[in-house]
Amino acid sequence: MTESTEHPFYPLPHDKWLAGDKAGESDINSRDLFHALITIGSHYDWLPDSKRFLVKHLRRVEKQYESSLTPFKEADSFADSAAGHFHGTDLAELTPLSNVAGFRLALIQAAPVMLTEPCWLKSISQVASCQSELAAGLTSIYLSLNGLGTAEQPLAKLYQSLMMNQSVTLPALYSLSFVQTPEILDEAFQLASLQLAFSQFPRTFLPEILGFSLAYCQRMTGIEKQVIAYSDALGKHYFSYRRNRLRMQLSPLLKCISDYLGLLTGQDELQMQVWRRMQCGYFLSIDSADKLSEAGQFQSLANSSVPDALKALLSRKAKAAQGHHGRIQLGGKPLDQWFAESPFDADGFLNAVKASRYFNAQDPGSSELLKLFSFEGPMFGVMTADETALLKAWLMDEPLGVVPVKQALPRVESRKAGNQTSLVAGSLTHRELFYQLVNIEHYPDSLSIAKQHARQLVNSAGRWHKPILNTYSHTAFESWFEAFYQQEMSGYRPLAEPPRLSREAYVFGIEQFAPAILTDGCWLQQCGQLDFLPFKSIGEKLQIIFYDEIGAGIRQQNHPYIYDRLLKSLDIRLPPVQSKAFSEYPGFIDTAFDLPVFMMSLGFYPAEFLPELLGLNLAIELSGLGKTYLRLADELQFWGIDPAIVKLHVTIDNTCTGHAAIAKEAIQSYLDDIVAGSDAQTQQNHWLRISAGYASLNTATRWFKWALVIRYLSMKLPLQHFSTPSLSR
Repeated sequence: MTESTEHPFYPLPHDKWLAGDKAGESDINSRDLFHALITIGSHYDWLPDSKRFLVKHLRRVEKQYESSLTPFKEADSFADSAAGHFHGTDLAELTPLSNVAGFRLALIQAAPVMLTEPCWLKSISQVASCQSELAAGLTSIYLSLNGLGTAEQPLAKLYQSLMMNQSVTLPALYSLSFVQTPEILDEAFQLASLQLAFSQFPRTFLPEILGFSLAYCQRMTGIEKQVIAYSDALGKHYFSYRRNRLRMQLSPLLKCISDYLGLLTGQDELQMQVWRRMQCGYFLSIDSADKLSEAGQFQSLANSSVPDALKALLSRKAKAAQGHHGRIQLGGKPLDQWFAESPFDADGFLNAVKASRYFNAQDPGSSELLKLFSFEGPMFGVMTADETALLKAWLMDEPLGVVPVKQALPRVESRKAGNQTSLVAGSLTHRELFYQLVNIEHYPDSLSIAKQHARQLVNSAGRWHKPILNTYSHTAFESWFEAFYQQEMSGYRPLAEPPRLSREAYVFGIEQFAPAILTDGCWLQQCGQLDFLPFKSIGEKLQIIFYDEIGAGIRQQNHPYIYDRLLKSLDIRLPPVQSKAFSEYPGFIDTAFDLPVFMMSLGFYPAEFLPELLGLNLAIELSGLGKTYLRLADELQFWGIDPAIVKLHVTIDNTCTGHAAIAKEAIQSYLDDIVAGSDAQTQQNHWLRISAGYASLNTATRWFKWALVIRYLSMKLPLQHFSTPSLSR
C-alpha cells in the first residue's frame, strides 16, 4: 500500500461515495434533521439519514451545474482555476432592506446558518486524522474563524450580539421551539442541516467540504449584499468584519486544497473525480445560499402589498427571461423586448397583462396566464408554488399575507425507534471496537456498544472507589487540588543512580502505550457538540484542552505526532492508527486497547456523560504532573530515549494556567451551574458522578497494568517456566 492510500483522507471511489441503502432518496424534513444534528449525541441513529441527505443534494447540484463543472488539469494550477472558474452564478438582484423590520426579519431567517457556521470544519481533526498536515491546516482555519484560543470572538457569538442589539430573540438552538419558528424558512434549515451533516462525515466527504468551504470564504451571500445596502451601521460592521475574516482564510484554504490534490499525483482518474466532487461541494454552498436569499426575499415582499411584491419578483426574473419567447407579443411589442428594457417597466407590463387575452376578467382564477405555469404549460418550473400563488393573488385582487411555513412537528423521537441498533456490549473485542470507533463514519452502529461500555465502566468505578471528597464545596475542592499537587511534587527526587528498569523494558512499554497515546485527546474530540447545548461554556473549556492535545493547527505540536516520532526513533514501525492492521498488530497486548476504547466511548456522549467526562479529564490531566512524570523523563533521558512527550505533559498540564487548572475550573463552573438551577443535594449527586469519572481512569487501566508486567516477564523468562494468562475481556 502506498503512502497516499494510507492517508486518513484518501478518497473513497466515486461509486462507494454514492453507495448505500436508498442513497440520495430522502424525504427528510430539514427542520427535523437540524434538531437531530444539533442534539446529535442523543440522535446518532440519524447518521444514516444525514448521509443520505448530503448525497441527495450533492447529486442534485451535480446534475444542475453539469455545464459549469470544469475538467482538472494539474494540482499546481488549482488556485488559478478556483479563482477563474469558481465564481459561480450571480445572485438575482435583491431588493435592498428598507426598514428595521425587514432587517430584523433577515437576521431571523439566516439564524440557523449563521449560528452554526463553520461547524463542518469542527470535526476535521479526529483520532484517525489529527496527525496529518492536512488536518492541521484545516483545523487552523477553523480555529481562526471560531476564535477559540485567540482574542477574536466566534462569528456565532458576534451574530448573537447583533440580534440582541436589534431586539431579536429566538428560542435556544437545541429546542423544538427553534425549529418551529415560523419566520425561519425551510431553506435556512436545509443549508444549516447540510453544514451540520458535513461535520459528521469529515473523511467521507472531504472533497465536498473543501469546495463548500471555498465558496463560504470566497463568495458574498444575499443577506450580506442586502445589509451592506441598508443603512444600519452595526449590521454593516458585523458583515464587513465577517467577510474580512473569511477572506483571510482563502490562501491557507487553497493551500490545503492543492496539498490534498497533490496526494493523488499520478492517479489521474481519481484526481478528476475528486476535483469534480470539490466543485459539487462548492456549488452546493452557492445554490443553497441562493435559495435561502431568494426565499427570504420573497417572504419579505409578501408582507408588503401584492402588486409591489409581484413587481419586484418580475423585475428580478426579467433578465433570465430574455430570449425565450420568440414572436410572442404583449401590449403591441415583443415579450422579449419587455424583458430587455432596463429598468424593467413592471407597471406597464402588468397593465398590458390585464388588457390581454391572458387575463380573464370574469373568472381571474382561470386566466390563461396561470395555465402557462401549470404542469402542462410551456413555462412549468419557471415559478415556484409560492410565486405562482402570488401571481394568482394579483390576478384575483386578493391579499396574500406572509408566506406560510410548511411545518411538521419534528419526528426525531419516533424515528429513533426505527433506527435503533440491536448490537450489545461484549459483541466486539476491544481491538475490534477500537477500529470501529476510530473509523466511526463507517460503523455508526458501534456507538450503541460504546455507550453501554462507558456506562458499565463508570458505574463500576463509582461502586468500588471512594469519592474524591465525601461532600463537595469550592473551598474543599481547592484544598484537595492544591494538596494533591504538593504531595506529587514533594515526592520527586532527581535521578541519582541508574533506573531499576532496563532500556529494553522502557522500549517495550512505549510500544504498548501506543494505542492510548496515539489517540491522545480522544475523550474530548466530540466536545464540540456542547457548542449548541446548555453547557456551552463548559464545552469551550474542554475544547481548549482538546485542541492543545492535537496541536491547535500545528502538526509539530500534535501529541500523537510527537509520540509517533518517538516510536520511529526506537525503530518501532506501526501501521496507521486508523487501519485494521493497527488494531490487529500482534505486538500489542489485548488490554492495551482498554483505555483508548473507554476514552472514545465516553467521549462520544459529552452531554449525557458530562459529569463523568469532567472527572476523567481531571484524572488524566493530573496524571501528567508530579513525581511520576518527572522521574519518567529523567529515566528516559538516561537511556537515550527522547522524553519530549513526557516533558510536554509536565508543562502543558500545569495547575496554574494549564490543562489541570482548566479541568478544575470546568468542574467548578459545572457544579455552580447545577446548584444555581436546583439545590445542594442535586449538586452532590453530580459531584459523585464526577468522582466516578475520576476513578474510571484507574478502573479502565487495571488489567492493562497487570498484563504489561506479565507479558514483559514472559518475554524474559523461559516459556516452560512462565505462561501468560489471557487478561483481555
